[in-house]
Amino acid sequence: MGCNEGGYTVAFGRLDADEAVGIEARESNVEKCRYLQDRIGLSNVRFVKGNVKQISREWLGEFDIVFASGILYHLDDPFDFLRR
Repeated sequence: MGCNEGGYTVAFGRLDADEAVGIEARESNVEKCRYLQDRIGLSNVRFVKGNVKQISREWLGEFDIVFASGILYHLDDPFDFLRR
């Protein structure tokens, strides 16, 4: 969540996650993420442009783990975010 330029997402992909998904709101950062992904060649990593305030299971599915470092204090209602 709020993956910035994709460093943690790539790290999780390198740790053999089945799938690592980075969500970022800024298009310029998503482009940097995708460039990194192409250079490293990880097929289990993907990046999505989107607003973490609007995430839902219907949009992204379910995950075993969500890494939301440095994003919670930006949210109006972090508890709602955590429930979703």
